[in-house]
Amino acid sequence: MSPSGSPSEQFAKGNPNALFHIAAYHASGIPLSVDSGSAAEARRRRLADQAMQALSHAVELGFKDHAKLRTERDFDPLRPQRDFQMLMMDLAFPADPFARP
Repeated sequence: MSPSGSPSEQFAKGNPNALFHIAAYHASGIPLSVDSGSAAEARRRRLADQAMQALSHAVELGFKDHAKLRTERDFDPLRPQRDFQMLMMDLAFPADPFARP
């Protein structure tokens, strides 16, 4: 875990499931930012970045529940983002693509 992580990420360090929930918490705040303008857009971007940082750490630590990530509604605001889509593709890719079934 990077020392620059949020306090909640520092609290959850080493626990991929806790980081998943922290990411969901950050992502769930994105739709609440309905104001327009540069300050509101900056807040949405900050929440999205915090969610993706926590989610990426969760995956690095072993979170592999692709179905849960695919169905968790809190992540709906992140789904159009390229970094979220790439993370989903990484999770869907088999650990050993050449292994025999």
